[in-house]
Amino acid sequence: MSKIKRTDQFDIDDHRAELEMLLPRKIKVLILEGSTDRLLLKLLINEAKLLGKKNVKVFSMGSLGSRNCKGDIITLFNTTEDIQNNELVLGLVDKDLDEPLETNFHNLLETEYNDLDCYLIHFSSFFHFAVELLDNLSLRRKLGFFPSGELDRFRDYLVESLIPLSQARIMNNKFRIPFNKILPKSPSAIRGNRHKLFKKFLDENWMITEESLHSFLVQSEKCDRVDWGEFFSEYERKETNSYITVTNGHDLVSLLACIVNESNTHRYKSDLEIEEALRLSTRIEAYEEFSITKKIKSWIFDDAIIPRTQ
Repeated sequence: MSKIKRTDQFDIDDHRAELEMLLPRKIKVLILEGSTDRLLLKLLINEAKLLGKKNVKVFSMGSLGSRNCKGDIITLFNTTEDIQNNELVLGLVDKDLDEPLETNFHNLLETEYNDLDCYLIHFSSFFHFAVELLDNLSLRRKLGFFPSGELDRFRDYLVESLIPLSQARIMNNKFRIPFNKILPKSPSAIRGNRHKLFKKFLDENWMITEESLHSFLVQSEKCDRVDWGEFFSEYERKETNSYITVTNGHDLVSLLACIVNESNTHRYKSDLEIEEALRLSTRIEAYEEFSITKKIKSWIFDDAIIPRTQ
């Protein structure tokens, strides 16, 4: 007996039907994973609209009820000929911790970093965020420098702090640790307070130590099926050349929230407010700084099809 689909549950056929209504209108359709991706690209879309460019309709899989946003976007492209290499359609998926995306569709792109949120910290306009929320004497005494004066050094500090957690995430295809339950990122009310849970991983210098991470995970009732002996044994053997591209954007935001709130106690910021501050500090020129964001900007502002990645 086939399973009855709930009325609020969308599948590929529903997404395809929605697109079939949009495509004949000859407007641009931007297919994204989640609603926060939409917010990150809002600056580009609004600016293009002011300049009289072709209207862009954002098609967010998460907002449409998808439980596997990236997988559904890839399936949508693989099974819907009308959007394949269509210059009016652009799809974007997060790299996550997967192998590089292999596709014959030059209008389906993949982020260079783990996810789209990471660009907010790697853009040069992160300087404005640092000046406003991070440059204080308390943080300077702890770090030995003002973040705005040494942005690359501060970014390295953030990535280094998260290495134990990033390492555990890399191993997660095998061990299935439920990170989305341990550090949930939705709904918004929970996501806003994510840094309060995240703080349990951190020492007094806002660093995640292997001991604190292991202790928290082992004690979590959500991890009772994990073979910790095997996990820790493999953890010690695991080596990664670079953690910059595998660092999770939500983890970066939660870490920043902890740093901002503890170093400047009269300016409390939730995770959602940190994300908003990062977006507001971003300048439109910053989207020219990375290959993928430059292609997205070019597609939104011009009618040219996205060039195939070499």
